[in-house]
Amino acid sequence: IVAGVAGAPPAATSGAEEATSSGRWQVENFIAHQGGCFCLCWAPAASPVTESSAGAAAGGGERRKSVVLQPRRLVTGGADQQVRIWRHDVQTNSWADSHHFPGDAHSAWIRDVAWRPNAGIPANTIASCAEDGTVVIWTQAMVGQPWEMKDKKELHGAAAWQVSWSVTGSVLAVTSSNNQVLLFKEQLDGNWTQVEMVGETGSALLASPANEAFRSMEARSPDE
Repeated sequence: IVAGVAGAPPAATSGAEEATSSGRWQVENFIAHQGGCFCLCWAPAASPVTESSAGAAAGGGERRKSVVLQPRRLVTGGADQQVRIWRHDVQTNSWADSHHFPGDAHSAWIRDVAWRPNAGIPANTIASCAEDGTVVIWTQAMVGQPWEMKDKKELHGAAAWQVSWSVTGSVLAVTSSNNQVLLFKEQLDGNWTQVEMVGETGSALLASPANEAFRSMEARSPDE
Protein backbone atom coordinates (compact mmCIF):
# COMPACT_ATOMS: atom_id res chain seq x y z
CA ILE A 1 0.00 0.00 0.00
CA VAL A 2 1.31 3.45 -0.92
CA ALA A 3 0.23 5.68 1.97
CA GLY A 4 1.69 9.00 0.85
CA VAL A 5 3.48 10.84 -1.93
CA ALA A 6 5.09 14.31 -2.22
CA GLY A 7 6.88 16.17 -4.98
CA ALA A 8 10.18 17.87 -4.15
CA PRO A 9 10.61 21.65 -4.52
CA PRO A 10 12.04 22.45 -7.98
CA ALA A 11 15.33 23.83 -6.60
CA ALA A 12 15.90 20.65 -4.60
CA THR A 13 15.97 18.51 -7.75
CA SER A 14 18.72 20.37 -9.60
CA GLY A 15 21.37 17.79 -8.80
CA ALA A 16 19.02 14.90 -9.43
CA GLU A 17 18.19 16.23 -12.88
CA GLU A 18 21.84 16.01 -13.90
CA ALA A 19 21.94 12.38 -12.76
CA THR A 20 18.78 11.54 -14.70
CA SER A 21 19.58 13.28 -17.98
CA SER A 22 18.27 10.22 -19.82
CA GLY A 23 14.76 11.20 -18.75
CA ARG A 24 14.20 8.06 -16.68
CA TRP A 25 13.17 8.10 -13.03
CA GLN A 26 15.76 6.95 -10.51
CA VAL A 27 14.72 4.93 -7.46
CA GLU A 28 16.11 5.77 -4.01
CA ASN A 29 14.55 3.81 -1.16
CA PHE A 30 15.17 3.21 2.52
CA ILE A 31 13.31 1.93 5.57
CA ALA A 32 12.06 4.99 7.44
CA HIS A 33 9.80 3.42 10.09
CA GLN A 34 9.14 0.00 11.53
CA GLY A 35 5.63 -1.07 10.58
CA GLY A 36 5.33 1.37 7.73
CA CYS A 37 5.72 5.01 6.72
CA PHE A 38 2.37 6.81 6.46
CA CYS A 39 3.37 10.35 5.51
CA LEU A 40 6.23 12.48 4.25
CA CYS A 41 6.98 16.07 3.36
CA TRP A 42 9.93 17.82 1.72
CA ALA A 43 11.80 20.62 3.46
CA PRO A 44 11.98 23.99 1.70
CA ALA A 45 14.85 23.88 -0.76
CA ALA A 46 16.37 27.19 0.28
CA SER A 47 16.99 28.80 3.66
CA PRO A 48 17.34 32.58 4.17
CA VAL A 49 20.46 33.59 6.12
CA THR A 50 21.90 36.91 7.25
CA GLU A 51 25.51 37.54 6.34
CA SER A 52 27.86 40.11 7.86
CA SER A 53 30.45 41.88 5.77
CA ALA A 54 33.89 42.72 7.20
CA GLY A 55 32.73 46.29 7.70
CA ALA A 56 29.62 45.17 9.54
CA ALA A 57 31.73 43.16 11.96
CA ALA A 58 33.60 46.36 12.78
CA GLY A 59 30.37 48.26 13.25
CA GLY A 60 30.52 50.28 10.06
CA GLY A 61 29.17 47.99 7.38
CA GLU A 62 25.85 46.53 6.40
CA ARG A 63 24.23 43.20 7.08
CA ARG A 64 22.71 41.61 4.03
CA LYS A 65 20.40 38.68 3.54
CA SER A 66 21.06 35.85 1.14
CA VAL A 67 19.52 32.49 0.31
CA VAL A 68 21.42 29.22 0.76
CA LEU A 69 20.40 26.06 -1.06
CA GLN A 70 20.01 23.32 1.54
CA PRO A 71 20.62 19.56 1.05
CA ARG A 72 17.52 17.57 0.21
CA ARG A 73 15.64 16.79 3.42
CA LEU A 74 12.47 14.89 4.25
CA VAL A 75 10.32 14.62 7.35
CA THR A 76 8.41 11.35 7.78
CA GLY A 77 5.93 9.80 10.20
CA GLY A 78 4.94 6.19 10.67
CA ALA A 79 3.41 3.30 12.53
CA ASP A 80 6.14 3.41 15.20
CA GLN A 81 4.66 6.72 16.46
CA GLN A 82 7.88 8.48 15.46
CA VAL A 83 8.61 11.64 13.47
CA ARG A 84 12.03 11.73 11.79
CA ILE A 85 14.07 13.93 9.48
CA TRP A 86 16.17 12.42 6.69
CA ARG A 87 19.00 14.12 4.82
CA HIS A 88 20.34 13.17 1.42
CA ASP A 89 24.09 12.54 1.33
CA VAL A 90 25.47 13.55 -2.07
CA GLN A 91 28.76 11.72 -1.44
CA THR A 92 27.13 8.30 -0.98
CA ASN A 93 23.90 9.12 -2.88
CA SER A 94 21.90 7.75 0.05
CA TRP A 95 19.51 9.01 2.74
CA ALA A 96 20.81 9.39 6.31
CA ASP A 97 18.80 9.57 9.52
CA SER A 98 19.28 13.20 10.54
CA HIS A 99 17.00 13.70 13.57
CA HIS A 100 14.58 11.81 15.81
CA PHE A 101 11.90 13.84 17.54
CA PRO A 102 10.97 12.72 21.10
CA GLY A 103 8.95 9.52 20.91
CA ASP A 104 6.48 10.45 23.64
CA ALA A 105 4.94 13.38 21.72
CA HIS A 106 2.41 11.09 20.02
CA SER A 107 0.93 7.83 21.29
CA ALA A 108 -0.58 6.52 18.06
CA TRP A 109 0.18 6.22 14.35
CA ILE A 110 1.50 9.42 12.79
CA ARG A 111 -0.99 10.37 10.09
CA ASP A 112 0.61 13.45 8.56
CA VAL A 113 3.59 15.79 8.69
CA ALA A 114 4.06 19.21 7.07
CA TRP A 115 7.14 21.43 6.81
CA ARG A 116 6.28 25.11 7.11
CA PRO A 117 7.29 27.40 4.22
CA ASN A 118 10.15 29.61 5.42
CA ALA A 119 8.94 32.88 3.94
CA GLY A 120 12.00 35.06 4.48
CA ILE A 121 12.98 33.63 7.88
CA PRO A 122 15.79 31.16 8.69
CA ALA A 123 13.71 29.20 11.23
CA ASN A 124 12.36 25.72 10.49
CA THR A 125 8.93 24.58 11.68
CA ILE A 126 7.27 21.17 11.29
CA ALA A 127 3.73 20.15 12.22
CA SER A 128 2.84 16.52 12.92
CA CYS A 129 -0.47 14.89 13.82
CA ALA A 130 -1.58 11.45 14.96
CA GLU A 131 -4.60 9.22 15.43
CA ASP A 132 -4.62 9.97 19.17
CA GLY A 133 -5.76 13.52 18.31
CA THR A 134 -2.45 15.21 19.07
CA VAL A 135 -0.98 17.96 16.89
CA VAL A 136 2.60 18.98 17.64
CA ILE A 137 4.52 21.96 16.29
CA TRP A 138 8.32 21.57 16.27
CA THR A 139 10.66 24.51 15.73
CA GLN A 140 14.34 25.09 15.01
CA ALA A 141 15.75 28.64 15.22
CA MET A 142 18.03 27.98 12.24
CA VAL A 143 19.84 25.11 10.57
CA GLY A 144 22.25 23.50 13.03
CA GLN A 145 20.34 24.61 16.12
CA PRO A 146 18.42 22.10 18.31
CA TRP A 147 14.77 21.29 17.63
CA GLU A 148 12.17 21.84 20.32
CA MET A 149 8.47 21.19 20.84
CA LYS A 150 6.95 24.66 20.53
CA ASP A 151 3.29 23.75 21.02
CA LYS A 152 1.02 20.74 21.39
CA LYS A 153 -2.71 20.59 20.78
CA GLU A 154 -5.18 17.79 21.52
CA LEU A 155 -8.39 17.22 19.58
CA HIS A 156 -10.58 15.69 22.23
CA GLY A 157 -12.72 12.84 20.96
CA ALA A 158 -11.30 12.90 17.44
CA ALA A 159 -8.26 11.72 15.51
CA ALA A 160 -6.08 14.23 13.65
CA TRP A 161 -5.75 13.17 10.02
CA GLN A 162 -3.92 15.85 8.07
CA VAL A 163 -1.96 19.07 8.56
CA SER A 164 -1.32 21.73 5.92
CA TRP A 165 0.29 25.18 5.98
CA SER A 166 -0.94 28.28 4.18
CA VAL A 167 1.32 29.64 1.44
CA THR A 168 3.00 32.10 3.82
CA GLY A 169 3.08 29.65 6.74
CA SER A 170 0.99 31.95 8.94
CA VAL A 171 -1.96 29.56 9.30
CA LEU A 172 -2.00 25.83 10.00
CA ALA A 173 -5.00 23.76 8.93
CA VAL A 174 -5.78 20.48 10.72
CA THR A 175 -8.41 17.97 9.60
CA SER A 176 -10.07 15.64 12.10
CA SER A 177 -12.05 12.40 12.08
CA ASN A 178 -15.25 14.23 13.09
CA ASN A 179 -15.46 16.03 9.74
CA GLN A 180 -13.94 19.31 10.86
CA VAL A 181 -11.10 21.53 9.70
CA LEU A 182 -9.42 23.58 12.44
CA LEU A 183 -7.32 26.65 11.65
CA PHE A 184 -4.52 27.75 13.98
CA LYS A 185 -2.60 31.01 13.84
CA GLU A 186 0.71 31.89 15.49
CA GLN A 187 0.57 34.55 18.21
CA LEU A 188 3.25 37.06 19.19
CA ASP A 189 4.50 34.77 21.98
CA GLY A 190 5.12 31.96 19.50
CA ASN A 191 2.19 29.82 20.63
CA TRP A 192 -0.57 28.75 18.28
CA THR A 193 -4.24 29.60 18.85
CA GLN A 194 -7.27 28.13 17.12
CA VAL A 195 -8.99 30.91 15.18
CA GLU A 196 -11.56 29.12 13.05
CA MET A 197 -13.39 25.82 12.68
CA VAL A 198 -14.96 24.61 9.45
CA GLY A 199 -17.57 21.84 9.71
CA GLU A 200 -20.25 20.28 7.58
CA THR A 201 -22.52 23.30 8.03
CA GLY A 202 -19.90 25.94 7.28
CA SER A 203 -17.27 27.91 9.15
CA ALA A 204 -17.29 29.64 12.50
CA LEU A 205 -14.66 32.21 13.48
CA LEU A 206 -14.02 31.78 17.17
CA ALA A 207 -14.78 34.78 19.36
CA SER A 208 -11.52 35.94 20.89
CA PRO A 209 -9.55 39.23 21.03
CA ALA A 210 -6.58 37.34 19.60
CA ASN A 211 -8.55 36.76 16.41
CA GLU A 212 -9.18 40.40 15.51
CA ALA A 213 -6.14 40.51 13.23
CA PHE A 214 -7.29 37.32 11.58
CA ARG A 215 -10.75 38.81 11.05
CA SER A 216 -9.21 41.86 9.38
CA MET A 217 -7.08 39.68 7.13
CA GLU A 218 -10.13 37.67 6.07
CA ALA A 219 -12.11 40.83 5.31
CA ARG A 220 -9.49 42.35 3.01
CA SER A 221 -10.05 42.18 -0.71
CA PRO A 222 -7.46 40.41 -2.93
CA ASP A 223 -6.45 43.77 -4.40
CA GLU A 224 -5.38 45.24 -1.08
